[in-house]
Amino acid sequence: MSGQDGGISALMGELAVIPGREQEREVLAALGRILRSAGSGVREAGRSAGLGASHLLVLQLLEAEGPRKAGEIAKDLSFSKSTITAILDTLEERKFILRDRHETDGRSVLVSLTDAGKRVLGLIPDTFQSHFLARFNKLPDWERALVLSALLRVSDLLAAAPAAI
Repeated sequence: MSGQDGGISALMGELAVIPGREQEREVLAALGRILRSAGSGVREAGRSAGLGASHLLVLQLLEAEGPRKAGEIAKDLSFSKSTITAILDTLEERKFILRDRHETDGRSVLVSLTDAGKRVLGLIPDTFQSHFLARFNKLPDWERALVLSALLRVSDLLAAAPAAI
């Protein structure tokens, strides 16, 4: 085992013996730090392009995933249908996205990124996500798998939480 592996094992052992309430405080504090870091990075990047964080997230999703139905975008980003509609309206007005009827299902509308949308994404400085991914990809395989597993579990826990949170 390398020194770093031993460090992680020692940390895991320390965390396992933290009393319940203190462990809850540590979990909530860590979650708060993650949310603040992610939120501030997205807000700063969006400001540089004159976009809100939600608008930027939609554009980034479309860039990564390609054309999507509005409902899929809302689900992927945990937005309500009314919220995603307002975001898409703004992005369409600014000509960053295009809404077209789905070829096989005329009731569905596909949202796609325009050239102007791609250009505005290209103008945005490196974001929290790119900094995180650069550091994440430097981790050993086992540690990346551990982080991914933990984040997926946290995401599941948050998705199961009441909407009021």
